[in-house]
Amino acid sequence: EVWITVTLLYFFLTYGCSLLAGRLERRLQRAYSY
Repeated sequence: EVWITVTLLYFFLTYGCSLLAGRLERRLQRAYSY
């Protein structure tokens, strides 16, 4: 069904975005800690 694929896509998108945000946040903290 369609809603299953939509839900999976939404889940993966939000998961990937949170991962990217975490990496960027860590990088920024490292850059500003000096």
